[in-house]
Amino acid sequence: IQALRVVQRFSNKSIEEKVDVYKKLGFSVNDVWGMFKKWPVSLAHSEKKISQTFETLKKCGLHEDEILSAFKKFPQCISYSEQTIENSIGTLLGQGFSRDELTMMFKRYPQCIGLSAESMKKKTEFLVKEMNWPLKA
Repeated sequence: IQALRVVQRFSNKSIEEKVDVYKKLGFSVNDVWGMFKKWPVSLAHSEKKISQTFETLKKCGLHEDEILSAFKKFPQCISYSEQTIENSIGTLLGQGFSRDELTMMFKRYPQCIGLSAESMKKKTEFLVKEMNWPLKA
C-alpha cells in the first residue's frame, strides 16, 4: 500500500528522473527496483538529498561500492541527515573504533549510522562491559 501511495504521487517522467539520479550514482535499474520494494519512499527523495547522503558517506571515508551496497541493503539510510551521519561516525571514532572497523560495521549493519550518540554509547558500553568484548583504543 505504501508503494502505491508513493508511485501515485509521481508522473512517469518524474519516476524516470528519480531512477536516473540513482543510475548516475552507479545503481542499476534492478538495484533501484530492489530498494523500492524494500522501502518505497526511496523514490520520493530529491536528487539533492540522495546525492548529499552519498557525498556525506564518501566524505566520512566510505568507498562508492560500499555506499551502493549499504543503500541496497538498507535504503532507509538515504534519509539520514548529514548531521546524524557525522555524529554517529564521530561517536564511534570517539569510542575507539578505527575507520576500517566503521566501514565493516556500516557494510554489515547500515542502520548504525542513524543511531543517536547516546544510543551508540550505550550499545558500545554494553558490548565492552557486559559482554567483555575487547575494544582497541
